[in-house]
Amino acid sequence: MFTADTGLRIKPTNLGLGNVANEPPCNSTTIYGIHQCFLNFTKDDLTQPQTGSFQGLDEWHFKELVDSATSKDIDVIIHLGDYLYRQGPCPINNTDILDHEKKNCSAVNAPEFAGADEIVSGTVMNFIPGEYGDNWWGWWSDFFYPTLNLLKEAPIIALRGNHEICDRGGYGYFMFLSPIEIEDYCLEKFDPYAIKFEHEQFLVMDDSIIRELNGGVDHFLPGACPGAPNTGFVVPTQLTRYNDTNDKDIQYHLDLFTQHFEKIHAMSLESENSFYIGHRPLFGICCNNGTVVTLDWTLQQALGPTTLDQISAIFSGHVHWLQVIEFENNTLPPNIIVGNGGTKMIRNNINQSSFPHLYLQIDKHNFKITGKVRKGFTSSQFGYGIMERSHDGDYEVTFHVWHDNDSTVGPLNYSVSIPKGPRKSNNTSPSKTNIQAPMQKSIWFLPFYILLIVLACCATTKFSLGKWLSMRRMRRTYEPIYEMEPMHSS
Repeated sequence: MFTADTGLRIKPTNLGLGNVANEPPCNSTTIYGIHQCFLNFTKDDLTQPQTGSFQGLDEWHFKELVDSATSKDIDVIIHLGDYLYRQGPCPINNTDILDHEKKNCSAVNAPEFAGADEIVSGTVMNFIPGEYGDNWWGWWSDFFYPTLNLLKEAPIIALRGNHEICDRGGYGYFMFLSPIEIEDYCLEKFDPYAIKFEHEQFLVMDDSIIRELNGGVDHFLPGACPGAPNTGFVVPTQLTRYNDTNDKDIQYHLDLFTQHFEKIHAMSLESENSFYIGHRPLFGICCNNGTVVTLDWTLQQALGPTTLDQISAIFSGHVHWLQVIEFENNTLPPNIIVGNGGTKMIRNNINQSSFPHLYLQIDKHNFKITGKVRKGFTSSQFGYGIMERSHDGDYEVTFHVWHDNDSTVGPLNYSVSIPKGPRKSNNTSPSKTNIQAPMQKSIWFLPFYILLIVLACCATTKFSLGKWLSMRRMRRTYEPIYEMEPMHSS
């Protein structure tokens, strides 16, 4: 089972509760970079207007989703990161910046102070413990309680998302979920590793520290994206971090993830069926202010020409929807984003008719990574994915989604077929392409050239069988000038 981005979103855009107008901001600890005031609240603090990204408890269906998966005979749960979204108490007088609505999430506050009606003016109260924050109460409420029934049935491969970096929910992640042994409470990063099963392996990438241009997908602007063009293709734009003059970590991240992908490639050679799993998508397609864009730039720029040749499929989250992209001739692995695990969805502005006309092109220094999209879609329904292995060794990924009309979970009419064995890729560096292709043509037509030479000789000179045999013997005494490397399909 694959899922990601599952927590209840409570994220005020200002300094959070306790920052009453015309008073100094809170100076307590920060979570998600926002100062929190946990102590000595008053009714004025709790009821002041707060804008931000909020999700009502009635809009959060993570528990219903994972409970439905308990009937699917799950062997392993693969959570692709972002568990904890409850950064602090839920302001009662909140306004969501997307829906422009008030969201009912105040029940995550201390139970006796869930709403303003229960608080007498002038009363001082504390919100510890509430059902939020990077502590046991926050993790229990946002992850462990909803998944309790499923965790009784299957083990979990728990990836780290950007919500689990050290100044967000990283302490809880390393305490409760990470398999990495550490001497401190939290690590900035760790190397890729493989989790091997009898027939396949999952290659785990920690991409949590990557910084996206202008805050990334959560800050994309609305706008109608183009549909199917009359001619040609739609080439998604790469969101280069070099456009951010304040980003000082670009080269550090590029070097780091180039090394990580070299390890990923080496590990992929150890199994016939290797699946890449990370939090951020490798080849995600989104729409920003009317422009089709592709994510994630840092990961894409760190890829080598053969990094993904042995990768059967790519699974990720981070973008809050379900997206599937399949490429013609399997030139790139299927890219599957299951960021629809329960956290509030993002805007879905992609024109679905554009998918068969998308041509992905990742420009590198001395080569390109390209792939023509065969088919794909995005869906803003909450859900999860399940991958099953057939008796003949092939794989099929199906999707199960939440239906608001009857509050049930049911199958989506779409599946991805992944053939067994190493994926065959047509992506090679231009230098190899330019050299090998003419050489292959020369070898193909070599017998024809020889025949023409022989006929010419016969027409201009006396040519006997004995002389031909003598020439053949002489030819055998010479060693070839070079040996061609065998042409392997990869």
